[in-house]
Amino acid sequence: MYMLASGGSLMLWFGRQVSPSLLQAAVGVSALEQIDTKMHSVPEVPTELNQKIRAIAGGLVPTRAGYVNVQIVRQGMDQAEVQFASLLVEDRNNDNMTYVDFVCAIHRQIQVEARPKGPSEPKWSYH
Repeated sequence: MYMLASGGSLMLWFGRQVSPSLLQAAVGVSALEQIDTKMHSVPEVPTELNQKIRAIAGGLVPTRAGYVNVQIVRQGMDQAEVQFASLLVEDRNNDNMTYVDFVCAIHRQIQVEARPKGPSEPKWSYH
């Protein structure tokens, strides 16, 4: 489950493999298919997780008429997933390397260290 605040509304994204207990605690249903995608606010469920989601949502997005405008996005099921993905950005961490850049840099360092040192003769022979 991801929360994304953008332009005065909040998107809640649920992956296909989300656990039924998380769904139940978050929005009061046990399967993705049961989520009402037309809801415009986080439903009130008497769970600690739901209270935290609503508190975070209220802090991230200004409320209108006493509730946060919410859009539900279910992985592989809703057209809004394209919009959700387009709003994601990679945090460059003040121009530090991303994880992928870091792994590539480590891989290059290993390749340099693994090269034979000195003349181009092999380190071993078959004689």
